[in-house]
Amino acid sequence: MGNSEPYHTQREKGRGYGSIIPDAPAAESHPSTKTLAEQVGKCVEEYVEAMEKVKLKKGLKCAMSISSKGNAYLQETQFWKLYKEDQPCCSIVMKTAVGLVHILACLLQPFMPSFTVESSERLEELKNKYSKNISSEAEAEQQNKTKISGSKKTHRQTST
Repeated sequence: MGNSEPYHTQREKGRGYGSIIPDAPAAESHPSTKTLAEQVGKCVEEYVEAMEKVKLKKGLKCAMSISSKGNAYLQETQFWKLYKEDQPCCSIVMKTAVGLVHILACLLQPFMPSFTVESSERLEELKNKYSKNISSEAEAEQQNKTKISGSKKTHRQTST
C-alpha cells in the first residue's frame, strides 16, 4: 500500500548484515542470550541422554524445544528493532541465532538429514564470506598503514 516496490526488492534492501555473521563481543553479558544458553545447554544434555537410550521421540522433542526457545528468543529480543536502535546488541542476537541453527542442524541430523546438509552448506558459505570479509578488512588496514608509513618516510626525506 505505502511502498509500490515489489516485496523482494524491499527485502533485498533490508538485508542488514549482508549475509555476514557479525562479531558479537560480550555476548555472555547479554541477559536474554545468557538465559537462552543455559536453557539450550540443559536441552542438549537431555537430548544426548535420550538418544543414548535410543529414546528417539524424546530426543526429537528436546531438539524441537530448542527450536521453540530460539524462536521465543528472537521474538523477545525484537532483533528487527535492535538493528536500527542497538546494532551491537543486534549482532549478539544474530550470531546467537546462527549458533542455534548450527546446534539444531546437528541435533536434527538423525531425523532430518537433508536439513542438516543444507544448513551446514549455508553456514559454511557464511563462514567463508565472513573470513573473506575479515581478510579484506585486514588487507585494507595493512594498506592504510603502508600508505601512512610511506608518507611519513617521504615527509622525513623532504624535510631533511
